[in-house]
Amino acid sequence: MTDRSGVQHFVVSLFAKKRPVEGQFAEKGEEIKVTLTADPGEGFEEGAYVQLIDATVSPWQTERNGRYASGLAYRAAGMTPQI
Repeated sequence: MTDRSGVQHFVVSLFAKKRPVEGQFAEKGEEIKVTLTADPGEGFEEGAYVQLIDATVSPWQTERNGRYASGLAYRAAGMTPQI
């Protein structure tokens, strides 16, 4: 995607959850979309663990016609494979 200033960003969908621990119940996760300021490049396969570089989370809220919406915006400078 391109922002208002014409700067290109990359949006990736990640599934965030704790790593499973042997002998413990695997907790549920959540799909999140992260906006990256750098191209993540090739080599990321489904199910691979990744590490976000300089990750931030920002809460947002908006109101339109008396209705409110809110959520969290995830951003990072990039991502690398995590072993």
